[in-house]
Amino acid sequence: MKETRYTLKQLSQDFDMSLRELRKHIKQGTLNAAKEGRCYWVTASDLERFVSATTRPVTRNYLCQYYDACLNRAALENKVFGCDECIRFRLAEKQVISPWDLGGMISLWESVFGQRLTI
Repeated sequence: MKETRYTLKQLSQDFDMSLRELRKHIKQGTLNAAKEGRCYWVTASDLERFVSATTRPVTRNYLCQYYDACLNRAALENKVFGCDECIRFRLAEKQVISPWDLGGMISLWESVFGQRLTI
């Protein structure tokens, strides 16, 4: 059975990465590709190794006052969201939760997880 192959153009679209960046990875040896004529082909197994070697878990700072806005923007743009290199971080102000709001949160918890929560 023949292994699935991808062109650099396909990978560029799927990973939202420029062809120049992909060629740079080929030169660095982080992405294995076979050249046939004018086209580079990447096998599924080579692609899996590339993805596992170049991706790392993102960190998110839930305490930032801009967190919700950044998360919404990333969702609209269909991008992975992380705070690793963000320069806008501002510690969110401490909020006082009213007993009524706290009761609503507890009710939501119980309805979602089916477990009674006591404080």
